[in-house]
Amino acid sequence: MGILINSYNHMMQRIQELIRENYETQIARKEFEMKALQAQINPHFLYNSLSMINWKAIEAGEEEISQVTLALSAFYRTTLNKGRTWISLRLALQNIQAYVQLQLWMHDNDFNAHYDVDEKLLDYELPSLIFQPFVENALEHGLDIKEDPDHQIWFRIWEDPQTDLIYVSIRDNGVGMDTDTLAHVLEYHATGYGVKNVNDRMKLSFGEAYTIQIKSEQGKGTEVLLHFPKVQKGESNES
Repeated sequence: MGILINSYNHMMQRIQELIRENYETQIARKEFEMKALQAQINPHFLYNSLSMINWKAIEAGEEEISQVTLALSAFYRTTLNKGRTWISLRLALQNIQAYVQLQLWMHDNDFNAHYDVDEKLLDYELPSLIFQPFVENALEHGLDIKEDPDHQIWFRIWEDPQTDLIYVSIRDNGVGMDTDTLAHVLEYHATGYGVKNVNDRMKLSFGEAYTIQIKSEQGKGTEVLLHFPKVQKGESNES
């Protein structure tokens, strides 16, 4: 099963690189699809392969492998999102939950994930692939290098009734960042802390109505707080 996970994890990383490259260069969707084709990413082949693996696992009584393939399928469907560059909060949440579940298996369940979500907000939309870099960083730069076995991540979505803005918090109790790293974290590209691309895209999409705050304390953890306006389906600037 480890070989299966590693193989699809490598493919997942490649897909993320392509999608982030698409946003950085602000190219058209067709050009992204061409790049995906060149990288031999075929969504239908991928989904059919995962479905076949799932049924083979069920037939063999391998429940854990079946669960892994279902999580992989959910992750890729919500990541690729039929080529759309905007996604509902509902699907964005499903994407994160699938990603976290895969990471739990890869980490031998050595952390806990907690979700607190206002479900009436889940039909609003935002640009895709906003949350994963923060969760990835919480693991890689926060929890993975923490010696204390108490590893926790909290993911919360709520609204401020006074401003009518949506708030999203991603918090961990990892090692935290020093003041110098925290001061420059939004300047790093995807090869570093990976939030610059997200910040640039959110600014481009929402303008001054969007803000990001990153609070961190060494030995206590990090919290990323985003807020942005409500956008209904069809109201985005997606072409």
